[in-house]
Amino acid sequence: MIQVIIPTYNRPKCIELLLRDCINIYQGELFKFVLLDSSTNDDTKALAENSEKIEYKRFDPTVPMDDKVIGAMMDCCEEYYWLLGDGNLVDFNSFEKLIGIISDFDVLEVDSVHSKRNTNSIQESFEINNDLINYIRDRYSHLTYWGASIVRTSSAQELFLSGVMDKYRKDSICWWTPAMICEMIASDMGNEIETKILSIYTKLFYSNPEKKDRSWAKGESYFVTTFRVFDKDVFMLPECFEAVKNDIIRIFRDDVLANRSYLIHLKRRGVIKLKYVLKYKDDIQDIKGYFPFMFVLACIPKPCIEIAYKIHKLLKGGRQ
Repeated sequence: MIQVIIPTYNRPKCIELLLRDCINIYQGELFKFVLLDSSTNDDTKALAENSEKIEYKRFDPTVPMDDKVIGAMMDCCEEYYWLLGDGNLVDFNSFEKLIGIISDFDVLEVDSVHSKRNTNSIQESFEINNDLINYIRDRYSHLTYWGASIVRTSSAQELFLSGVMDKYRKDSICWWTPAMICEMIASDMGNEIETKILSIYTKLFYSNPEKKDRSWAKGESYFVTTFRVFDKDVFMLPECFEAVKNDIIRIFRDDVLANRSYLIHLKRRGVIKLKYVLKYKDDIQDIKGYFPFMFVLACIPKPCIEIAYKIHKLLKGGRQ
């Protein structure tokens, strides 16, 4: 079975949609669900208590996200766990039929059928990854996202119990899941064991429209996380990944900066400020073409961006 672990904080609308459209209608036997709630009110609790399909656990808001999530993983008794964000939606009934018997694999990477990583473009597909060093180079960035991996529980627990993962948990925001997969691969290599990883590209896994923003995309923390914390974690990866570490960083920066529309969104949120763009200029320039756009964007007064955004929405609505 797969234990689906869902942490949340003050996002009742996300949880309401996840319960209504995904969990409450689930009729299979493969998935079990647990909700880890750190909300400052009882809105999420009320929703969970009306569902017979999910176990509810309440945490004090001061408990770090990693602590409650890793605790749930360490307590997990199922063969696999799936760390799913409240910003994800899954058709669990259909997904259960899609993946079938999974016990041959240590990690199942889950991605959208529309992902740029899917070579089949628009078709649901499976890909067994044999070249794991280059797999990590290309997919590490995606593996940082909630919901991106279903992991064999015993392998993860062993790495945390051994203390191998302690070094990745010193930051307040730390992408320990892909680092853990790297440590798993390195450990298996040392023991001459093959880590089996299957990539799944599917339409059954998609974004929750009620999630409006990344929780860490606020002020300078966005830049610190993107350009400092992530880099430090990558350079702590096992030696077997040495040749691809810079590529991992470059691909992640390209993914996080995403596109110009997302950068405009960050400007509206007050994240793109001139002092930050100049401070992290060398890092931003690592991604071709982003610095000039971010510099101009930072110089435009926020009220002008809001007016332009509203005009864009009106024009877009008129064309529909």
